[in-house]
Amino acid sequence: MVSDGDDARERIRRLAAGARTPAAAGSHLADRLRGPQHALDAAYRRLAGGGPGADRPAAEWLLDNYYIVERAIRLVREEFPPAFEHRLPRSAGGDRHGLPVAYALAQEIVTASAYYVEAETIARRVEEVQTVRPLSLAEVWALPVLLRIVLLESLTGAVATALPVGGPAGDTPADQSVAACIRSLRTLEITDWNAFFEQVSETERILREDPAGVYARMDFETRDRYR
Repeated sequence: MVSDGDDARERIRRLAAGARTPAAAGSHLADRLRGPQHALDAAYRRLAGGGPGADRPAAEWLLDNYYIVERAIRLVREEFPPAFEHRLPRSAGGDRHGLPVAYALAQEIVTASAYYVEAETIARRVEEVQTVRPLSLAEVWALPVLLRIVLLESLTGAVATALPVGGPAGDTPADQSVAACIRSLRTLEITDWNAFFEQVSETERILREDPAGVYARMDFETRDRYR
C-alpha cells in the first residue's frame, strides 16, 4: 500500500526531474496575491464589524492575528521582485507548467503537512528533491517567500469555507486549517533562514569540503559573498 507521504515524495521527485531553464518573462507570482489579499481584507473587515461568524474559531484566529497576514503579504512584495523570480527554473509539464519548481515544491510541503509547516519538514522535502536535482542557490533562498504565497492562498480558501459570505458556517476542519495557516506564517517569521540555507544547500556542502577549513571558519556574511 502506498502512503500519502510516499505519494508526496514521488510528486516532488517528478517536479525536480521535469524542471527546465529559468524563464525570461511571464506573470509574476506575487501578483497572485491580489485576489487573496482582497478576500482576506474583506473577511477581516466583515468580522471586525461583528458580521456573521464572528464568534467562530476561524474568525478569532483571523481577527487576533491579522497583523501576521499583513506582514506576510508585505514581505512577499518586498523580497520577491520579478527579477528574482525569473532566475528560478520552471516546471516543464503537467498542471504546473511554467510555474517555478520551487513554488510547486512549496505547494507540496504545505499540503502534505496539512498546513502545519516547520523547518524540519521543509528540510526533509528539499532533501527529497535533491536526490534528483540540486536546488539552485536562488531556489533555496526563494522557499520562505514561496511558502508564504502558498500559505496565504490556502488561508484564503480555508476562510472562505469556514466563514462564507451569506451562508452557514463551514466545518470544523476549515477552522483548523485557518489556525494552521496562521501558525505556519508565524513559524516562517521566527525560523533562522540563514541556518536553514546552510543546512540544505548543496553548494554550501561542497564549499565546506575545503580541506584547509578556511571557508568553514568564515562568518556568515563572508561565506555569503563567497558563494
